[in-house]
Amino acid sequence: MKDIGNFLRERREASGISLIEIEKDLKIRKKYLQALEEGNIDIIPGKTYLVGYLRNYSKYLGIDDENIIQIIQTYKNLEKQKTDLKETKEEKIYLKRKDRSIFEKKKFFLPIKYVYLTSFVLIIFIGLFLLSRSLREAQDFPVPSPEIGNETDINIGEEAIFIAHYLISSY
Repeated sequence: MKDIGNFLRERREASGISLIEIEKDLKIRKKYLQALEEGNIDIIPGKTYLVGYLRNYSKYLGIDDENIIQIIQTYKNLEKQKTDLKETKEEKIYLKRKDRSIFEKKKFFLPIKYVYLTSFVLIIFIGLFLLSRSLREAQDFPVPSPEIGNETDINIGEEAIFIAHYLISSY
């Protein structure tokens, strides 16, 4: 990309045009024009903008359409080479990772779903244990049964009648 940028810079300087003039005429920011000339295409936002800037800048400098197409094709070929190189590197990294043994990959690794499942089962067992223990203690507790026909009940009834009679007669 630097070769393309040098070519554009040489054409601009030969024409005696400043970047500020081009910025005003094309409405492309100066920093993007400098990036094109220096080969720093990472600054330019998106490939579509880059191709458009290259096309407009080249036309502005008076480069014929055939050369513009050649410049853009050169850029696209460079991008394809970068992409292919990146994919090759990623493929090598993947192959290296794939060669590891299963033990190395999952060393001391326990999936979170198994932790949740084990915790849930443990809570259920603890709950059942506490429930059975409380039921066992409830069975040991004696329940009093009421007695029928007790003399104390009759005495309490007679005292209540006496008190009620006393209260009524005092008014």
